[in-house]
Amino acid sequence: MKKNKARAFVFAFVLGLAYVQAAPIPGLYNTGVDDNGVPLGNAAIDSHYKLIESPDGNYPGPNTYTLEAGWPVAPAGPWIADSSISRWIAPRARQSIGNAPGTYTFRTTFNLTGFDPAKAKITGRWTSDNNGVDIVLNGVSLGLGQGGNFGTFYDFTIEYGFVDGVNTLDFVVLNAGDAVNPVGLRVEMVGTVEVAGEPPRIVVSPVGGTYIVGDTVTLSVIADGTPPLSYQWKLNGVDIQGATDPTLQIDAVAVSQDGDYTVVVKNSVGEITSPAAKVNVLEPIPGLYNTGVDDNGAVLWDGYEDPHYKLTVNPDDPSVTAPIVQDSGAFPIVSGPWVANSLTSVWIGPRFETSAAAQGDYIYELEIDLTGFNPATAFITGYWATDNTGAILINDAPTGVLNAGNFDTLSAFRLENCFFAGKNKVQFKVNNATPGYTGLRVQGIRGGAKKGVVGDQPRLISQPTGGLFLTGESVELAVVADGAKPLNYQWRKNSTPLAGKTAPNLALTNLTRADAGDYDLVVSNFAGSITSVVATITILERVPNVFNTGVDNTGTVLADGEVDPHYKIIVNATDPGSQDAIVHDSTVFPIVDGPWVRNTEKSKWIAPLFNSGQAAGGDYAYRTTFDLTGFDPATAVLLGAWATDNLGTDIILNGVSKGIQNGNQFATLTPFQITSGFVAGLNTIEFHLNNADAVTGCTGLRVENLRVGALPVTVQTPSLQIQRSGGAVIISWPASATGFKLVISPVIGAGATWTDTGIAPTQNGDRLTVTITPSESARFYQLKN
Repeated sequence: MKKNKARAFVFAFVLGLAYVQAAPIPGLYNTGVDDNGVPLGNAAIDSHYKLIESPDGNYPGPNTYTLEAGWPVAPAGPWIADSSISRWIAPRARQSIGNAPGTYTFRTTFNLTGFDPAKAKITGRWTSDNNGVDIVLNGVSLGLGQGGNFGTFYDFTIEYGFVDGVNTLDFVVLNAGDAVNPVGLRVEMVGTVEVAGEPPRIVVSPVGGTYIVGDTVTLSVIADGTPPLSYQWKLNGVDIQGATDPTLQIDAVAVSQDGDYTVVVKNSVGEITSPAAKVNVLEPIPGLYNTGVDDNGAVLWDGYEDPHYKLTVNPDDPSVTAPIVQDSGAFPIVSGPWVANSLTSVWIGPRFETSAAAQGDYIYELEIDLTGFNPATAFITGYWATDNTGAILINDAPTGVLNAGNFDTLSAFRLENCFFAGKNKVQFKVNNATPGYTGLRVQGIRGGAKKGVVGDQPRLISQPTGGLFLTGESVELAVVADGAKPLNYQWRKNSTPLAGKTAPNLALTNLTRADAGDYDLVVSNFAGSITSVVATITILERVPNVFNTGVDNTGTVLADGEVDPHYKIIVNATDPGSQDAIVHDSTVFPIVDGPWVRNTEKSKWIAPLFNSGQAAGGDYAYRTTFDLTGFDPATAVLLGAWATDNLGTDIILNGVSKGIQNGNQFATLTPFQITSGFVAGLNTIEFHLNNADAVTGCTGLRVENLRVGALPVTVQTPSLQIQRSGGAVIISWPASATGFKLVISPVIGAGATWTDTGIAPTQNGDRLTVTITPSESARFYQLKN
C-alpha cells in the first residue's frame, strides 16, 4: 500500500442542521449503513453507493461492500476505525489483499423533487486510500480533493450545483501504486434543503446602536426563503430611496437619521418585516482630547505642557498642575514596556522624565461642558494605558472603570449614566506603586449626547454600595445625584429614616453589629423623588490575634532583621532546618530601587534571609494561625491582600487548598477572600510561593490587612430546677451545660448584686446539683457563664 505523505489541515466536524426550518435531504446516507443509518455487518453490500468506475476487471461493480474484520482498519491497521454512524466500503470486502491500482468512482444518489435545490446544502467529511481525487455533483467537479491520509477525515461543504429531481454525488478515489493493494472510501455527511415556495423569513435581524454625528452606520439583514428575494429599508416606517440591498450603509450619519430602521423582505410567496433596529445619533461632546495633543489634535513636542489635562493631585510636586509630554526618545517608551506613542496621542506625566517620580496617586483631570446637552444621554469611550494601576472618576465619584496597570497596551473604556448637567470633570487616577516611572496615555477618546435638558426630577448618577465589614471598621455610603436644585437627601436603615442623616454621604464609623442592615437614600426636590438601590451592610465580629507579616503582638511593625513571631516557614528551600521568617532588609533592593511594593506602617516583607538575594530557588510556605474558639466557624470570613516573589502558588486553609494564586506577584498587594473551610478552635493558614530563580535570588512574602470575622457562638443559658429536701434546697441543671457557675443575689431587678456562691456542683446522673441550707427568708439564684 502506498501512503500519500501530503499534509492537510483537519477541522472538527459537527453534524447539525444549518437552518431551523430546513429539512434533511432524503436518501442521503453515510457509507456502510442501512436505510435506518445503522452500520451494516461485515462483507455486506452497501445499497446506497454504486461503483460506476473500476480499473479492476475482477471487481467491475456496481456493488460496493463493507470490509471483512481486521487489517487495514484500525485497530489492526492504519485506516481510521469504523464507527457507530459509518463504515469503510470498497470494491471487494477483503481489503487485506486489495484491488488493482487506478481510479475508482463511488456514486450515491438523492432526490430533491418537491424541494428548492437552490437551498440545498451538504456538509460532511471524507477519507480514502489513497488520494481523494475529487467530489463531483451532477457531473460537475467541485474541486474538493484530499490527500488520502486514511488515518483522519477531511471536511467538505457543498452549497451549489444541486438540481430538481435526482442528483448524483460521486467520490473519486485513486488507488496508487503499480500492483494490487488496499483501496477504500469512508463518508460521513448530512444534507439540508428547504421546501419549494418558502415565504421569506428573517434569519439574522439588523442591529442598531449609538453613533455620533459623522459616523458610518452599517445595518444588515440575513433572510431566507425561495429566491429571488427583494429588500426595502425604511426609517420610522418610510421607505428609504435606493435602499434595496441586504446591507444599508449610511455615510456621515446626521441627527435627522436618528430613528427606527426596518427592512421588508419579499418574494413571490409573501413578505416579512424585520424587527426595528434603533439608531441613536448623538451630537459630539466638545472638549474631548487625547493626551499630549494641541487644540487641533496634533501631537505636541516632548517636554510641552498638555493644555487640556490638569494634574489636580500630584504627589511628586503639588505646585505642578500641568502634565508634561514625556521623553519619547528614552526608556520606558523606547526599549521599554510602555505602549509606543502614536500620531494621535502620547504619554504624559508629572515630569519630562519620570524615573524618580514620587510614589502615590496622581489625578489627571479633563473638563467637559454639557451645557445644552441632556446628560442622561451622554457617553464617552476611548482607550487608555497607565503605569501603574488606574481608575476613572467622574466629578470625584468612582465609575468602576479600572486599569490593572497594563502599560503595554491600550485598554478600552466606556463611561455613561454618570454625567451632570453643565460642567463635568473626567478624572484619570493613576497610582504609582513605587517611586519611579509613571504616566497616562489616552487615545481615541470621543463621546456624544443629545441636545436638550434632562428635566427637573432628581436622578441618581451613582448608587451606594454595601459590603462585608468587621466590627471596628468604617464605611462611607455615597450617591451622586442630579436634578433641579435644591436636592434633599434622607438616608434610611431598614426603610426607617435616620435622624439627621440628610447629606449625600453617610459615614458609619467604628462599626458594631447593631449597624448591620439595609441602607438606602431618598433624594427629592420640588419635582419628585427617587430612591437608591439598597446597600446591604453585613458586619461580623473581629477575631482577635490575626496578624500581618512583620509586626509584633500589638500590630506595630518590627525592625529589619527581627524574627516574625506569628509566621513560620514550614517549607524552606534555602534552609529546610529553619522555620524563622525574618523581616527583610528594607534599605536595599528589591525594596529600595526595586520592584517590590513598599513596606507600610501596617506590614513589612518577610523572607528566609535578612537579605534574600542569596535565597535558593524553589518552593516556600509561610504558616500563621488564629483561634475561632467562641466563634461559629460556619460564619467565618478571612480577608487580606498579599504580595509574593515570585508566583504565589496557593493559599491553604487547614490543610485544604483554596486554589488562590497571586499572578501579580511583587509589584502590588493583591486582595483575596476565603469564606469556607474553617474549623472550631485553632485554624492554620499557609501562603505558598515559588522562587523562580534558577539558583539564588530574591524571594519573600508580604501580607497586609489580614483579618478574620465571624459571629460569636450563641450560648443558651439552661433552666434551673429547684427542689426541697427537708431543710435543704437542691438546685440542679443539665450536666451538658458546661462553663456555667451558680450566682446569688438578695434581690432581683435594678438593685440586684450577683455574686458567686462558691459552691462546686456535684454530678448526679445527667444533672449537676448544688445543695444549699437557706438562712434567709429569700434568696435568688441564676446561672452565668
